[in-house]
Amino acid sequence: MTSVPVLPIVGIGGVGKTTLAQDICNNSKVIRHFKLVIWIFVSDDFDVKRLTKEALDQSSPPEKVPKTDNLNLLQGALARSLSNKRFLIVLDDMWDGNELDWKRFCAPFRNALKGSMMLVTTRSPKVADVVRTMDPFPLEGLKDDVFRKFFKSCVFGPNSSNIDPKLERIGEKILPKLRGSPLAAKTLGRLLGMSLELAHWDRILKSQLWELQQKETDILPALRLSYMYLPLYLKRCFSFCAVYPKDYIFKKEDLVEIWVAEGLVEHHPNISLHHTGGQYFEELAHLSFFSE
Repeated sequence: MTSVPVLPIVGIGGVGKTTLAQDICNNSKVIRHFKLVIWIFVSDDFDVKRLTKEALDQSSPPEKVPKTDNLNLLQGALARSLSNKRFLIVLDDMWDGNELDWKRFCAPFRNALKGSMMLVTTRSPKVADVVRTMDPFPLEGLKDDVFRKFFKSCVFGPNSSNIDPKLERIGEKILPKLRGSPLAAKTLGRLLGMSLELAHWDRILKSQLWELQQKETDILPALRLSYMYLPLYLKRCFSFCAVYPKDYIFKKEDLVEIWVAEGLVEHHPNISLHHTGGQYFEELAHLSFFSE
């Protein structure tokens, strides 16, 4: 058990857990209170050694980080680096709720300075139950009226007047399926906005993906659909990104260079392949497949 208070932020994918945690870290009172803020992307691999190394890298100068894979030595160094510091540790997007691994990870924080804190963002109430020392903070989706306006702006942009009533009726049926998730609204809304054909909208509404049984950690059907209905040239390029590890930070220029080398960018007369590849990247970013 850790002596550091742990507050889980729990909600479905794309509801804004990471954004909320970022806003907390950037709050002026938080900045003044904590001497050190450590941010770690956890994802679906709760590797105690990796997480300890990342915490150590962010809390110690390079020359004081031991060149070893011995967990005990790494955790000893981490405990020393945090000594007499009031710190905030954010574990973002935690999926695995193994209690033994959690206790092993928390070992360096047993004698933490009073006022230190841990935030854990997760989709899973089970994970929240394992890590929490206080009641979890449930993050709900946007309220209906706000969500409807946001979804419309994602589909039609700032000018949402003169909407085809048939499209509006289909949109109203899709809206509840998005469960108030801003990411789902942005991704699917912009995909719908790429074609205002009734058949396109109707196919999305009637997709069988909406009916799949979901675990709390599963990706939302809206996000799966947004990939399925991508144009082939974008789907090929985005699929290629699967060869990289989860949470990899892409650089636009480097990725475009690789897409071109792999023959994934279509040739257009009088337009360079790199320019076209850059447009592909911008289209995917607009559809929220990449985020800043």
